[in-house]
Amino acid sequence: MGHPVSPFDGTVSFALNGQPLSGDAGFTQSLDIERIEVLRGPQNILFGRSSQGGTINIVPNLPDWQRERRVAAQLGSDGQYLTDLIVGDAITDGVAARAAVRFAGADGYMDNVGTGNELGRNRLGAARGSVTFDLGYWTTLTATGYVERDRMRGATWVLREGPHESWLDKDPDATRRLRIGGLELKHAFRAFDLTASLGFQDIRLEQSTPTIDAHIYSQVLGVPASALVGLSSTNWAETKRTSAPGPAKSG
Repeated sequence: MGHPVSPFDGTVSFALNGQPLSGDAGFTQSLDIERIEVLRGPQNILFGRSSQGGTINIVPNLPDWQRERRVAAQLGSDGQYLTDLIVGDAITDGVAARAAVRFAGADGYMDNVGTGNELGRNRLGAARGSVTFDLGYWTTLTATGYVERDRMRGATWVLREGPHESWLDKDPDATRRLRIGGLELKHAFRAFDLTASLGFQDIRLEQSTPTIDAHIYSQVLGVPASALVGLSSTNWAETKRTSAPGPAKSG
């Protein structure tokens, strides 16, 4: 199995309201979304070379001069929670705005004997905002922005017939930060709309993964698990990736 040279090298692309996105940002939160379009087949003309197999276009709700107030909350097992706050309204006759905020997370579901912490714990915060200006003569200008920060203490591997726990000297840790913005200028003709757009995205990923689980390697090597304690501190993988203006970085 190959690995893409960059997050823009794929066969199915992602887009946010028509703006092509890095694959690292494709799985954003479905926060205040109007619809998700699945476009089958090559979409190279509209979405570039990374969409030979199709494109998934996420279309958020935009300001429409209608007043809206919405609060939603969910609770689940293992400390799972999700809270949304959405507001939209007209500021003046020619300006409307909309904003949405989400906080979500969950406690861990698997113990790490090495640190005493629970693996699988995650915390997330996301916000989306947009402002639309009515310029007259059937022309509008819309500015949008989206930010997200997601941190997870992920679980790794367990033995099929063993304890439902890991034995790592350090906890796996992954963080993703997104900043996505766009400008859209639209003019409505009688038979069609003409749209010009400009986008910006800054995606930063950092991940640290220990590679030696004492439970698993004790079975592979035939030695006590206690003999492998301390090895994960020197045997671990770290990845840093940036999808932003300028070259992408990984290591």
